[in-house]
Amino acid sequence: MDFKRVSIIFLITFFVLNIFLGTTYIQGKRSQKLSDLGDLAQIEERLAEENIKYSGTLSTKSKEAYYLSGISSDLAALAVKEISSVIENDPEGKSITRDLSTVEHLSFSDEDLIERTSRFLKSDNGIAFGEDYTYRKKLTGKTPALYFTQEYQGIPFYDDGGAVTVNYEKIKSPTPTYQLSSLTQTHIANIEQLREKQTVISEQEAIATLYVNSKLPERSKIGERVLAYTHIFSVDEKNIYLPVWFVWVNTGTDKVQIEKVNAFSNTIITTNVSDVTAN
Repeated sequence: MDFKRVSIIFLITFFVLNIFLGTTYIQGKRSQKLSDLGDLAQIEERLAEENIKYSGTLSTKSKEAYYLSGISSDLAALAVKEISSVIENDPEGKSITRDLSTVEHLSFSDEDLIERTSRFLKSDNGIAFGEDYTYRKKLTGKTPALYFTQEYQGIPFYDDGGAVTVNYEKIKSPTPTYQLSSLTQTHIANIEQLREKQTVISEQEAIATLYVNSKLPERSKIGERVLAYTHIFSVDEKNIYLPVWFVWVNTGTDKVQIEKVNAFSNTIITTNVSDVTAN
């Protein structure tokens, strides 16, 4: 890639990022009124009045994070020859799926399922970049699976990139065990900071924003709350990541939805990822 092309991609990246920042700043005016009106201090009382439950406490601590960029690794090209049973790749090699049903010694008890699976991923017969992944709560899907993601300075990535999903089956005899059946991997490389570190909203502020935007129905239950990086748009082959609060909300009859709050602008995220290509 020549210098001119690199310069064009760089300029487009920051142009699109600044447009995104401007849009979220305008949208954030509504959320800013929340604290101005004193509602933030009363949020826990309001949740109690509407019988909206949650475990633990809503943290008021603010962390710091970045806008990040990264590229998707070509996992097909990096596949180790000794690692067999690759059953599916995407056309660009950015996602790879392996059949684990024929791999020996991948049947674990309930107590050590997570630990032993993590050790397998980091082993020579596991995956490329195995040390980069840490176990997390799975985002979506009903298929029994373990979810592992990359992280940056202690904040995980939560999207289709930088993740390993390990599917398993429960075997009831002679004793209950779990057999790993397949895995799908993606990986983010060349992670870079695009701007200076910025303060993000607290967990309490994120919950308050969901409340005033009618995302927490009466008698619902707030589950896990996770601050994580997620993909917001792409410029050529570079992916841009933003810190986001992910909040699991049980609205009744075991129906769970995942709400997302922009941790910089304190606004609800509802838009899809966009792609920009530099020719």
